[in-house]
Amino acid sequence: MSKDAKPLNPTLEGRAIVLISGHSNESITTRFAQALGEYLVRINDTQEIHMSGRVILAIDFSHDPAHLPAIEADLTALARTAGLDVAVDEI
Repeated sequence: MSKDAKPLNPTLEGRAIVLISGHSNESITTRFAQALGEYLVRINDTQEIHMSGRVILAIDFSHDPAHLPAIEADLTALARTAGLDVAVDEI
């Protein structure tokens, strides 16, 4: 492989956290995990709090940095259709 060639398996050098909040729904974790599953990611940790009909979900994941803008756009669109708030931050 030449020194300018890109590896066939991209490395998961980036790390981000997605924070989702809104009305509680049993399928929220599954829906966001499925959306992340469309990309080459590794989910490092998830935390979920359900209280008074509301949910706060945090997903810590490793990713290919080149894909983060697309991941963020997909998660934002999913949150919008589900009536949830979402933030994606690199950590």
